[in-house]
Amino acid sequence: MSINVKPLQAFNAIDIINNETPAGAKISLSKIAEVPNISQTEIGYLDGVTSSIQTQLNGKAATAHTHAIADVTNLQTSLSDKFNKADVLSQSKTIDLVEIAAMSTLTDTIIVTGAATVDSVIVTPQSALTGKILIYGYVSAADTVTVVFQNIDNSAGVDPASVVVKALVIKNTDQAPA
Repeated sequence: MSINVKPLQAFNAIDIINNETPAGAKISLSKIAEVPNISQTEIGYLDGVTSSIQTQLNGKAATAHTHAIADVTNLQTSLSDKFNKADVLSQSKTIDLVEIAAMSTLTDTIIVTGAATVDSVIVTPQSALTGKILIYGYVSAADTVTVVFQNIDNSAGVDPASVVVKALVIKNTDQAPA
């Protein structure tokens, strides 16, 4: 009787016993067959994960949260550098509106010293307007904001009361007037 003895084979860096790997063992991704529906790029995103991904996500700040300006380093300085109160001009005027026919407009002007035709304008009524009236404005000439009241009702005219209108002119500091 003879016994056939095979020499012991050397194992790779990891001994897999009973389909389990020892704690702390690492397997190169190149040794793993493709994982269905997961790209190698997505697997690469797991690099550096040290514990449960969901636990790490839960530990992050909630989507809806607030910070005080002082909490963000140099935020106030950065904002002040980007926006200067001197870049906004403001003027109010009481405008006595007459009847505006259906689908028509009425215009008036407000003198805003320093306004230029390249500047942007926000016009706001200081009280509610009656009817279906849109209000907008633009710098029509140096120092002059034209305010437009547009009746968008296609069936009836409207005779709104007088209204105080405030024009805010935001200076365009990137462009010189034409």
